[in-house]
Formats: sequence, structure tokens, C-alpha cells
Amino acid sequence: LTSDKRAKIRGVVKALRVCGKLGGAGAAYQRKLCELISVTVRAIVTECVADAAKNAPGGGDEANPVVSKGTMAGVAHMSLDQFFDCINMLFEQVLGLLWGAFAVNKFCIDEGFILDDNTP
Repeated sequence: LTSDKRAKIRGVVKALRVCGKLGGAGAAYQRKLCELISVTVRAIVTECVADAAKNAPGGGDEANPVVSKGTMAGVAHMSLDQFFDCINMLFEQVLGLLWGAFAVNKFCIDEGFILDDNTP
């Protein structure tokens, strides 16, 4: 980050601390990150199940029992290769999100930010 952006973030953190909302902002960030991870996992698994159903005998058919029974049945009917591809895609995406969160955490540590409204 540039020094201008760091200064701007410092000002926002200071304002949040003065207003007593820094802890709430940290909690909101954590909640949104968890929601984003959950949505990402759901989307990837749903996509993998749909792809596996299309490639299954009778795939793409609305009468296909794998499609009509839902995600858990779809995962259970994946081939080993399809399952490993799905897991690989999940790890890539979730790790990307976690690396972003790590960068935010490192920035907060480097700047001395403690997400507690009672800390001076």
C-alpha cells in the first residue's frame, strides 16, 4: 500500500475508535469473510455437482436422480477424479480468501491496530 492509503486507513481506524465502533467493524469484517467463504464453498460444490451430473449416464436430464436429490447425493455420485477436482477448486478459492484475510491481519499488526474499542 502507498503511504497515502496507509494514512487514510489510519484516519478511518482512529475515527472508528473515537466513535467506539472499531470492535464492531472488526466483527463485521469477520462475519462477512465467513459468509463469503460459505457462499464460495456452496457455489463451487453446486457447480461441481452440476458438472458431474451432466457427465453421468443420462446427464443433464431433469429426471436424473442425482440432480433431483440435491447436493449431497450429487457429491456422493461423483467419480473420484471429479471429487478431487472439486476439492482442489475449493482449496484454491478458499485459500485465496484466507490469504487476503492474512494480508489484512498482517497490515493491522504492522500498523499496531487492535480491534478493541477500549484500547487507546
